[in-house]
Amino acid sequence: MNIRIEISVGNANIETTQLNKSFSDVTTAKPSPILRSVTTQLVASSINAWGQTTDGLILHADIDENSLSSLKIHSDKSIAIGMGITSKKLPTYSIDATLRAIPFLKLLIPSFCNTMTPKKFIYHFYLAYDKNDPFFTDDHKRKAFRARFTHMILSNCPRGHDVYLNMYQCSHNGKPAWAQNDAMIQAYLDNVLYFYRINDDSVMITSDWTEKLISRLESYDPIMVGVTAPRHTGGAETILTYDFVHKTHIDIWGIYYNRIFPDWFGDDWITKIYRPGRSTQVADVKLIHKTTASGTRYNPTISLNKILATTIRNDIEMTLKTYLKARINPQFDKLSKDSKRTISYSMWKDEPAILHGILRNIQLLPVIYPEWSISVYVPPNGMQSSLMKRFIARMVIENGVNIIEVSDKASKSILPELWNLLVIDNTNIDSFLIRSPYHRLSERERSAVEAFFSSNNDFHCLRDHPNHTIQALNYGLFGGRVLKTQEIIGKSMSSFLDNNFNLNSVLDNLWQAIKGHNILCHDSFSCNKFQKSINFPSQRVHHEHVGQNYNMHQQALPQDAATLHSMPEIQCSE
Repeated sequence: MNIRIEISVGNANIETTQLNKSFSDVTTAKPSPILRSVTTQLVASSINAWGQTTDGLILHADIDENSLSSLKIHSDKSIAIGMGITSKKLPTYSIDATLRAIPFLKLLIPSFCNTMTPKKFIYHFYLAYDKNDPFFTDDHKRKAFRARFTHMILSNCPRGHDVYLNMYQCSHNGKPAWAQNDAMIQAYLDNVLYFYRINDDSVMITSDWTEKLISRLESYDPIMVGVTAPRHTGGAETILTYDFVHKTHIDIWGIYYNRIFPDWFGDDWITKIYRPGRSTQVADVKLIHKTTASGTRYNPTISLNKILATTIRNDIEMTLKTYLKARINPQFDKLSKDSKRTISYSMWKDEPAILHGILRNIQLLPVIYPEWSISVYVPPNGMQSSLMKRFIARMVIENGVNIIEVSDKASKSILPELWNLLVIDNTNIDSFLIRSPYHRLSERERSAVEAFFSSNNDFHCLRDHPNHTIQALNYGLFGGRVLKTQEIIGKSMSSFLDNNFNLNSVLDNLWQAIKGHNILCHDSFSCNKFQKSINFPSQRVHHEHVGQNYNMHQQALPQDAATLHSMPEIQCSE
């Protein structure tokens, strides 16, 4: 991999070179320690980013832009400034004409440089663009945009700043709220701490906006739970057209905006889910929204206004209140990788629904299972894609999370979906839950698991949907006590799984091994079909069910809800 490193002081280019593998290949006189560190990270991470270091040097890397590894400058003062960006309605007769007209460069960057706080904060711009954008999807034009951005930062921002640019191509078109959400999720994966969702056609007026917005979040109870914003003029002024949150916001929701809103109403949603008391504007932080600079560049889905109030109400009841109740638990902030109880997942491929699903369940761990840990079984290092490595790097820094690489032998002889069953061979734990990344941990599930561990049974299974009645044991819906399960199986789990690459066959074999022992199954639809089944201890809410499938955007799959009531629920005879 070749990387062009462009190091500049002021506007004078002092070095352009080709770099292979390590910083030691760069010929330069006395590089600063921070420059050496940042450059090494760039090479090691295979990212496309540029940044200005605190000693005034700037570097620009033209490398694999779609590699989802990321530059990491760990700081408790990192700020993501995220937005969608488009070339719609801009002149196209030359690259320079387009660049001169882009509101982000024309309006936002000069005002950002005039109001940002140098040396104290690290700023990361995250720009998401449509997959069919004729300007930003063109490599040459995008590089010209980066170069202009670099020049403007050097020309306008005070010395001693740290500013980074990240660009992300969306998989959709004409959906600005989705693009904004995609940008912010990229920032979350980079472990940025604060998130400022802003419009590209904006002019920042107030200096020290960073400190003032952070201070407002710190004033909330619980701290950092909520949203704040500047006082803006232009556009809708009755809601927070701009929003500033802590990473806690994505920890709570698993996403930045509810994905149901592709354009309008994302800002309504984030404004109203935290009311009252946790959704405020900071009066002395001013910003102008220059809507006339670019006009409306998309067709809003106005009809979604009909479901806005219901969506907000349900989200508050089912997600925010659950989170706030969990925050009271003293165990909430005491997650431990060394817990004797673990929830086991297999990350067997880099499918987004799998990666985001495991990450979402890690976010839910302190809310649903604060006394437990999560174990994630991943391929050997040489088999991990760059996308998978990025998620692993994000997950491993979370409390209560263990990343376990399977052996080369296991990666070839065991069905990858079932790597998480290897947790049963771990004698350092007492209890295990086998879960699927397509499902989400829930209070309904937790109540059933608690009932199981309060019993004298050794193995637990869950059936809460008509699709779960086809076979006795369903993937991702069982657990138990480790030593007792080992005794029942009579061999190591690695031996039990060896060279059986049929998922249903493995589950049937496991059921045959354990069905004559101390089992407890919670069941809603097939009590009379399988032995030792009882009903769930908690009432169902709406279409919720244990084992409900979700996509990467934290949306429950509609087909699950559609078939949930295709079969009547039955009362088990205990």
